[in-house]
Amino acid sequence: MVWLDAAEHRWVEEMGGMNLFFVRGSASAGAPLIMTPPLTGTLLPGITRDALLRPSGRSGTASPAR
Repeated sequence: MVWLDAAEHRWVEEMGGMNLFFVRGSASAGAPLIMTPPLTGTLLPGITRDALLRPSGRSGTASPAR
């Protein structure tokens, strides 16, 4: 289940114990792009988020928060 923001019902947002990531692209087309929502007042940093984003950055995979 994916949640949309309460204000505009347009942006994907995480809830409580969720860690939401989208992967675009493929290894054959270059490094895939891993996208996750930015940390905001409703999204907090966590060990699961770091465990995915840190190694992906070292391997050359882009991981912007959008």
